[in-house]
Amino acid sequence: MQHRVEVDGLRAFAVLPVMFFHAGFGWISGGFIGVDIFFVISGFLITAIIQKELSQSRFTLVGFYERRARRILPALFVTLLLCLPFAWWLMDVAQFYSFGKSLIAVVLFIANFFFGVEANYFAPSAELMPLLHMWSLAVEEQFYVVFPLLMIVLARIGVTGGGVSGGGTSGGSVTRGRLLVAILAGIALITFGVTVYMSTVSPVMNFYWPVGRAWELLAGAIAALLYRRAETKTALQEGAAFLGITLVIGAMFLLTPELRLPSEYSLPAVVGTVLILVAADNRTIVGRFLSWRPFVEIGLISYSAYLLHQPVFAFARLYLGMEPPVIVAVALLGLTLVLARLSWQLVEEPVRHKQGRFYPSRNALFACSAVLIGAFGVTGWAFAKTDIAATRVSPDMVQALEMRKGVRRFVKDCQYAALSYDFKVPETLADHCFGPIPDTEIVDGQGGEHAAPFAMIIGDSFAGVMADQTMDMLASRGWRSARMTVPGCASFPGFRLDRDRLQCDRSFERLFKIIQQQKPDLLIVINRYNYLFNNTPFDNGEGGHEKHGPFGQYSHDPVGPDHRVAQRGAKIVDDGMAQLRSVVPHIALIYPIPEAGWNVPYLYARQVARGVYSGAISTSYDLYRARNGAAIAVLDRQISAQVIKVDPAPLFCGLPGHDDRCLNSLGDRVFYGDSNHLSDIGVAKVVDLLRAQLPAIRRPTD
Repeated sequence: MQHRVEVDGLRAFAVLPVMFFHAGFGWISGGFIGVDIFFVISGFLITAIIQKELSQSRFTLVGFYERRARRILPALFVTLLLCLPFAWWLMDVAQFYSFGKSLIAVVLFIANFFFGVEANYFAPSAELMPLLHMWSLAVEEQFYVVFPLLMIVLARIGVTGGGVSGGGTSGGSVTRGRLLVAILAGIALITFGVTVYMSTVSPVMNFYWPVGRAWELLAGAIAALLYRRAETKTALQEGAAFLGITLVIGAMFLLTPELRLPSEYSLPAVVGTVLILVAADNRTIVGRFLSWRPFVEIGLISYSAYLLHQPVFAFARLYLGMEPPVIVAVALLGLTLVLARLSWQLVEEPVRHKQGRFYPSRNALFACSAVLIGAFGVTGWAFAKTDIAATRVSPDMVQALEMRKGVRRFVKDCQYAALSYDFKVPETLADHCFGPIPDTEIVDGQGGEHAAPFAMIIGDSFAGVMADQTMDMLASRGWRSARMTVPGCASFPGFRLDRDRLQCDRSFERLFKIIQQQKPDLLIVINRYNYLFNNTPFDNGEGGHEKHGPFGQYSHDPVGPDHRVAQRGAKIVDDGMAQLRSVVPHIALIYPIPEAGWNVPYLYARQVARGVYSGAISTSYDLYRARNGAAIAVLDRQISAQVIKVDPAPLFCGLPGHDDRCLNSLGDRVFYGDSNHLSDIGVAKVVDLLRAQLPAIRRPTD
């Protein structure tokens, strides 16, 4: 196939939206769809090359993988090398360990599987993972392990040809070409169907799973087989190209991270890209638009730009401890493009094409690649599996990390154990994550009316993080206690963590049966109401903006217009509390805990290290009131002789000298373990408040 300049321009339309999206520019809500566009383009170009060489009986796997190595590995190795000193300088211990593991996964091209596990509810924030975007590279390379073999097999059984049609081809060749399209289309439809199904039952796996992207690569492959440059431009060609660019641009601005992607929602961008590839040559308006020199120049460096943009922004966020201001984000975009140009000119082009002494032979290429893969693998192992991480962390960072231990303790096992949602977990995890859950006979009162009162702590991860200290406090007062907490699941039916499709309602049903069976004297209910009632991550307006990527958005069931979220949430809380009040004599409602938005321990450590710590980190009290007003109003109407109010806000907000602020840290006390969960110090403040309420709670038999 003759080189098509407009395809280079299309690459710019793939990489720029991804860069804008990861830079935090909310106006391009669907910028992540650029990855899907890349997959289609990749399938198109690779298939065109394979089919041409097969038709000429000169295709070899060694030659194919040599081209892939020349295209992929040099710029990748340079990017990884550039990441090493910044990771050493800027990352805390947990981030550094994760980076080491991700380094191994990247060079082995299994990053998609690694991040499918690592990017869980409590994982380091996606925007702070410099290698997270490498999952797409792994998916592509896994596809190209299978696809050339499939094409060889089909060629050997006679399913081959120069395309569906073309000048000078025989009728038999045309027929075989159509058969090849039909076979690939059948596989694409099957994988698309699996993708749509998986998007509803396991979206996280679907996002990273190769099958979830195979149909997009196959769509590009089919486009390559369908493409034939017509002798004259037609109105149909012009219309198809215009429709294609409209679908692509529309997807960039209309899709949102909360959608189940990849899925049927990915179709417009994929179909649009196929239409552009098939119809938009340089004689069409769209083709000439995409051939505009700035687009072409960016398209040429798009691979290096894609590799470099995530590390640039991740390390900038790590340095600042927060989201970069707009002017800084724009400067970082410019820096990325400059670095990408240098990478393309000094690394990509010399290795791909015979340019001077930098063009390695095939054997040298494979040998050097093997050595570098081994070197990066060993480096990643050293980062992840040895104590080297602790040697490069400042005392300030160590102190800050101690503030996170409450969150980390809960996270270590519970986010995995919770996935069962029927609490059928190994005995070793049951007590740690959900219990201990006493036997019915014990709760029902061996010891009669003199038995110790029994409390249960229920809720989402906020409850899980607070459970240990709460249970210790209850034990010190002569209470027995248990906890039933599930990350991402509020203690009322109807809320769900949409992207993970958690079975929260099923979890509540099981929880409610246990409550009916165990008959606790007290329920302590702790949830992240501020998120549940707003359906959005928290943005403190000062650089602290939670970004849960495609996996952390709450929704209600059924999902409806945004203005109805609070009303629907109110009904769910009212109904859920009614159920709980029907079986429990006393309920303690922990009111909304102020959110921070930024990773407080890390921001504290970075500010201290840079000598800019003012003595406190805080957010707006007015913003807390505005964001939590609806939730507080609903909780207020639950309060009665049976339900007591435990409001943490006065512990952190409106304190002397900080009248209009909510404190995230004060002096060397850091109140949060991340951007929203309290640290042990913060939990202790709330538990002390709860302790003061306990004397008002009596067993019905007292």
